[in-house]
Amino acid sequence: MDFKFSCGKCGSQVFKTRSKPQSLEDFYGAVCVKCGATITESEIKKQASQLAEKLARDAFRKAGFN
Repeated sequence: MDFKFSCGKCGSQVFKTRSKPQSLEDFYGAVCVKCGATITESEIKKQASQLAEKLARDAFRKAGFN
C-alpha cells in the first residue's frame, strides 16, 4: 500500500527531498514543490496516525463490527 503525504498548506503531494526517500525520516524537512512549505515531523506523524485510524475503522467495519 502506498501512502502519500500532503502539504499542510496547499495539499500537493510532490516534495523535494535531500535524497531518495528510503524511510519515513527521509521526508522530515522535505519542501513542497508547489508552494515551498516545509513538511515537519509532526505533520508526517499526524497524517500517518490519521491513515492508521482510517485503516483500523475500515477493517472493523469489513469484519462486521460497528
